[in-house]
Amino acid sequence: MDFGGGNPMLVSSDGVDVQPVSKSRFLFGIAETYDVIVTIPEGTIEITATAQDGSGHTSIQLGNGTLYPAKRIDRPDKVAMMKQMARMDMKMGAPAMVGNKKKNTPEVLMQKYGMKMNMKDGEMKMGNDKMSMKDGKMNDQMDMKMDDTMGMKKDSMSMSHNGASNKMEGHMHNMPMMQKDSTSFDYEERKTYFNYDFLEAKEKTEFKADLPVNEVLLNLTGNMNRYVWSMNGVPLSETDKINIKGGEVTGITLNNLTMMHHPMHLHGHYFRVINEKGERSPLKHTVNVPPMQKVIIEFYNEEYGDWFFHCHVLYHMMGGMARVFSYDTPRDDRMKDYPVQKLIDETDHYYSWGLARAGSNFNELFLTSSNIRNEFGLRAEFDYDQNLEAEISYNRYLNDWVRVYAGVNTETSTPDSYDTFNTVGLVGVKYFTPYRFNVDVSMDHQLRPRIRLDRELLIFPRIFLGRRIRIQSRFWMGQ
Repeated sequence: MDFGGGNPMLVSSDGVDVQPVSKSRFLFGIAETYDVIVTIPEGTIEITATAQDGSGHTSIQLGNGTLYPAKRIDRPDKVAMMKQMARMDMKMGAPAMVGNKKKNTPEVLMQKYGMKMNMKDGEMKMGNDKMSMKDGKMNDQMDMKMDDTMGMKKDSMSMSHNGASNKMEGHMHNMPMMQKDSTSFDYEERKTYFNYDFLEAKEKTEFKADLPVNEVLLNLTGNMNRYVWSMNGVPLSETDKINIKGGEVTGITLNNLTMMHHPMHLHGHYFRVINEKGERSPLKHTVNVPPMQKVIIEFYNEEYGDWFFHCHVLYHMMGGMARVFSYDTPRDDRMKDYPVQKLIDETDHYYSWGLARAGSNFNELFLTSSNIRNEFGLRAEFDYDQNLEAEISYNRYLNDWVRVYAGVNTETSTPDSYDTFNTVGLVGVKYFTPYRFNVDVSMDHQLRPRIRLDRELLIFPRIFLGRRIRIQSRFWMGQ
């Protein structure tokens, strides 16, 4: 969100008043809300909201006369972003579905896949940091600060408790335009908006020091290839509720191991977002967790029953990035028609799609229906000389990259004729390798081995090169 002028004064976040702060630009996620007071200047101010990827924007103009335009954020420089990530000590690919939950604990995932980065020089330390939420501070907070800008400091001016700073008294209505940010908005500039240090509660929000604290680590994980989203490598449909007790404080470390923003929303509660304001950390119901960064929140357990916690990018929620916090109390009788299992089932729907490819020498048809772990598929290849091969299979995903399958394959056994077919049952393993190779190894009931290897290389947004290699024995083993 960018304001062309009007001395925008941010006074509330998620419906809770905060210490007024003058801001001309800020980032906010799905389901977040901000209240901003704008002074209409002698002229017209423009307020523009731009999708973070630069794919679109919308604007409103207020007033009459000279236009004070807002900034339309450019598309991110993806090449520059990749170069920066290449310089970092990072490992991409935290699994959306871990194969061994006992081995791949939340702590192991954070250590293995989290970036070690110090925001002062483009590197962020996320390794062996220890954190304490009880006193409202982060022991590793300095590692997470963006010292080169500290987030919003260049376009924000914190007001004194009476609502205005001494510097701005008497001048608020004489400034048609406040000092603006740099007109450039590259990735280095963009990432400085990925924190909440500009928000300060009007009153102390920290909890009593003697309250017991239950700390929970939730790594945000996902698989863009299959569009499965989870926490700690486990989708909602494959995990239990997170049990909490009334009268305690629940502290949650949200550690984002993906390259997407995740606005996390907790039903029925306001939580503290731990920032540099310490005891005056703000209260919110939704917090945006930027790519490869972490945010700490905490809330007082004062409700009863079950409460939903999820990413508010609803595609991610429906893909499994959600949890249920459950108090040690009976459920509300009014919720008997809405069992938790119904909510869980909604995050593991089957989705179906198809793909047809037409070529000068042969054609292909793919039909797929899949949920998180299970997939049913039909693949058919045929040319213009009456040669055809078709295969129906059931696939079971063991993790993000490996699946086992069983199916039936049929193909014409006489060249250039549909008169005779050879139909076999087969079992196999498919592996999606690093560098995006698909490897398929199988054996049919006639003991004939088959190896398939294919790779597609995107060279332009809608143009790719593809290559497939298939090796198959036409004879029974030993004959």
